[in-house]
Amino acid sequence: PHLSYWRLASGIEVDFLFDDLSLAIEAKASATINDHNLRGLRQLIVDQPDVRARAVICLEPRRRVTPDGIVILPADELAEFLADSLPPT
Repeated sequence: PHLSYWRLASGIEVDFLFDDLSLAIEAKASATINDHNLRGLRQLIVDQPDVRARAVICLEPRRRVTPDGIVILPADELAEFLADSLPPT
């Protein structure tokens, strides 16, 4: 897969974009994800509405999904999530 990042002049960014916007991931070394941590992924979907999946990889103990569809994912579940989210090569 092709890997890149996304950033606005204001400094808002998303750490990883896969392929043709199939998946956007923000990585956070935090055990608690809040709205501030999600602003890049939320702005990305405004600018790039074709993004199919958005996730934050973090240290929270359990997987959850925000009301607007962002997956909050414990780091130890990353490999399984990527296998399910990326198109076959």
